[in-house]
Amino acid sequence: MRFAMPKYPRMQGKQVFQTANAGRWQRVKWGSRFLLFLFALCLAAFTIALGLAGNQINAPHLRSFAYKPLRDTQSFVYKNSELARRYYGFRKFIDAKDSLEKKVTHKTLSAFRDIRSNTSAMAVRAAFFVDWDPQSFYSLERNINKLNLVIPEWLFFDAQTDTITTAIDKQALQVMRKSGVNIMPMLTNNVHEVFRGDIIHRIITSPAKKERLIGQLIRLLKTNQFAGVNIDFEDLQESTDENLVVFQKELYERLHAENLLVSQDVIPFNEDYNYDALAKYNDYLFVMAYDEFSESTKAGPVAEQKWIEAAIDEATKKLPANKIILGLAAYGYDWPKNSQATSLTYQQAVSIAKESEGKIEFDNGTYNLHCRYGDDNGVAHDVYFTDAATLFNSMRFAQESELGGTAIWRLGSEDSRVWEFYQLNMSKEGLQHFNFQSLFSIRSTDDADYNGQGEVLDVVSTPTEGLIRTEIDSTDLLISEENYERLPSQFIVNAYGWNGTDTVRNRKKIVLTFDDGPSEDWTPRILDILSEKHVPATFFVVGKNVEENIPLLKRIYREGHEIGNHTFLHPNIA
Repeated sequence: MRFAMPKYPRMQGKQVFQTANAGRWQRVKWGSRFLLFLFALCLAAFTIALGLAGNQINAPHLRSFAYKPLRDTQSFVYKNSELARRYYGFRKFIDAKDSLEKKVTHKTLSAFRDIRSNTSAMAVRAAFFVDWDPQSFYSLERNINKLNLVIPEWLFFDAQTDTITTAIDKQALQVMRKSGVNIMPMLTNNVHEVFRGDIIHRIITSPAKKERLIGQLIRLLKTNQFAGVNIDFEDLQESTDENLVVFQKELYERLHAENLLVSQDVIPFNEDYNYDALAKYNDYLFVMAYDEFSESTKAGPVAEQKWIEAAIDEATKKLPANKIILGLAAYGYDWPKNSQATSLTYQQAVSIAKESEGKIEFDNGTYNLHCRYGDDNGVAHDVYFTDAATLFNSMRFAQESELGGTAIWRLGSEDSRVWEFYQLNMSKEGLQHFNFQSLFSIRSTDDADYNGQGEVLDVVSTPTEGLIRTEIDSTDLLISEENYERLPSQFIVNAYGWNGTDTVRNRKKIVLTFDDGPSEDWTPRILDILSEKHVPATFFVVGKNVEENIPLLKRIYREGHEIGNHTFLHPNIA
């Protein structure tokens, strides 16, 4: 097909853009100059802006790869730090295991309770128990059949005698014994929330005290039919590790002679640990791969995947993988702006988000969760915490790393969905038939979680079921995304009335109150007794009765008692 060309008048003897008008050239020259000026102006503005932005980036000094709080994960320095460059996350690690190594078929865990002879990967499924949170007991009762080792916080030191003192929860012990789970109590130098390195120094430098301690510990473990002991010594004051290694060697040899296990908690990236000695004189090392960001740092993830990967990589360079137990964070922190953080359970973190209408965001780079909200005083808060997806992915990594097992810190603070998979073989083969939809909902319970102390209670949250959509990376079997569509909750109760100071004066107080008076028959007699015994009280008075007994009200006030309003006519306002 042909197209006819349009016909234009012929311009004989001239170029197409040629004109006899000299003004056109002047307009072209000045227009070009104006465009060049605009370009130069824009370039200068861009350069100045870039320079100002660079000056505003307050890049912290890049710290060495040692046990220190990590940098802000959103900063350019962190993204290009040694940790970010060396480690690529769980997905890359699992891919490398598949491509570079012969595929290992992990068998289903056999003899689940027999942690002594079971040498398969991830043989130990442990959790820490505390008796200062009722939720820890509730979780123990419900989920103990998913565990083969419980580590209760029961053994402490008497700072005056340097001997062991116990705080064994008899009710919890009964539950543990009934289930047949292995019990390995923690021996800690934490005394009244302070780690006392001076106690450990006195013991390990004194042959007599050391012998007494080991003997006392063996008798205690055997009397209670415990499987062994978990050592948690922190903030030590030793200039060398010689005395500590000798103590650990003697402890290990003496306990092994009695068929008792020895384990120890270690903090990642801490060069003070003598890993050669620890490997020789421990059955298990619990690598506490959490508190990447904590109370004393700025806000950030509790335990991101690269942090965990780096911690285990450092440990496996010095320790056999089957002796390493990966500590799993099942909690979070709430950072008020420019203030120190407070720790939170998973339930508390979700309840805060629900109450404040904050949005929970799952970070698929860290596998941690974040929520931002403002409190009643207008202070901005950042909340970071972990959930079942965090622990699922961490356990997949531990399984592929062929570690000895995992341990949850702590019972009562975890996302309840963890118990859908915690006892399972976490290899790809073991999870082939796992129903991931079981992670979509969180069932509510009637258990109450208390914040604070005292007898004045404020119920701030009631049980509702949650709905959480998860997306699965089917290649590596990792949870890649989460969307909290409906926030779960349980009974959350704020308790008031006790200032938290643990003194005799603060304990077992009784407050006397008298309602409905003043009464000309009874109030004078009550006041006489109170005056005789030098006891103060509170009188909640009714307005109509006050009108008829003004002198009695004045006496109540004059004798130093508190006066409260109990309405004017005492109607039923329930």
